[in-house]
Amino acid sequence: MVCRFSFLKIFSNGYLFHWKIFRTFAENNGSRMEKVLKFAKKEALTIIGAAAGAVGGFLYWRYVGCGTGTCPITSSPYMSTLWGGLAGGLLFSAFKKNKK
Repeated sequence: MVCRFSFLKIFSNGYLFHWKIFRTFAENNGSRMEKVLKFAKKEALTIIGAAAGAVGGFLYWRYVGCGTGTCPITSSPYMSTLWGGLAGGLLFSAFKKNKK
């Protein structure tokens, strides 16, 4: 007789297997997280600028926008947010100090 709940066994075994992989990855890749944090600290000004620009781009779309819908950047909230983030990141990255 076939068990009706055999998929639960497969799911639970797969879940435990994935949890073991995740735990092993987290234990062995602590240095990767340190690299990410080091990069974020180094590029903090650019990241803050991109976030501020994205918020500004979204607010521009929300309150100014494009009345006809033919404007390629401001007709969509996604494009306006994307271009605002790009402009903000570029603008803020110009104020970084160069280390020699």
